[in-house]
Amino acid sequence: MDFSSQEEKAQASAAIVMGFFGRLIRFVIWVLIVSWVIKLVGRLFSGASQPAEPGGHSATPDDPAVRGKRLVKDPVCGMHLAEELALPMSANGETQYFCSQECRAKYENSVLRRAAGA
Repeated sequence: MDFSSQEEKAQASAAIVMGFFGRLIRFVIWVLIVSWVIKLVGRLFSGASQPAEPGGHSATPDDPAVRGKRLVKDPVCGMHLAEELALPMSANGETQYFCSQECRAKYENSVLRRAAGA
């Protein structure tokens, strides 16, 4: 038996397999890079094509479109949620926002206890 020819065949076969995996990995990396570049260019162009605000000013927190997207904090449990999803309650000229009826009731009870103790 000729061991050197079997070793050479094994080495040649390993080199072919490693070459294939190397090319496959390079291909996958290039596909990822190209897809990221396409997404980045798409975002750049979509941001540039949006019309400017009338009058040339940007949106302020007082604008209705922005106000609905503001986050508010529940004073009882500390949970942050969108103002449009919160349960509002006005007391003493101040508006408080709650995540649930339970938190709102707890707040009302604590306010009543503070008022009774004062």
